[in-house]
Amino acid sequence: MREEHSDQVLRLMEADGAWSACALALVESHVTLCARFVQPEARDEARRTLDVDWQRFAAVALGDEVLARAVEISCQFGTRTLDSIHLAAAERLPTGLTCVTFGERLAAVARTLGLAVAP
Repeated sequence: MREEHSDQVLRLMEADGAWSACALALVESHVTLCARFVQPEARDEARRTLDVDWQRFAAVALGDEVLARAVEISCQFGTRTLDSIHLAAAERLPTGLTCVTFGERLAAVARTLGLAVAP
């Protein structure tokens, strides 16, 4: 099953071998797979594939500093909790990396925070 922007995300990922994400992304991905795949065999296969792919990511841990920064971001910009956590995690990554999001509001806040945004 493909999400609306899956092909575009895959192209972006293929163009750059260095991937990073907030550790929360793994939880969100597993939850999504559980909701999307009704048959246990298909769900388990998708989750195994996710776990293999996740090994290629540099994950930003959800420590106290990231969570405190997420509160600041949410209060300042009115962003949703999970978006704020992802933005706070993205701020901890080295400069020059690109944040991939298809949410217009999230992209605008990311740019305001000084993050490069694609697409």
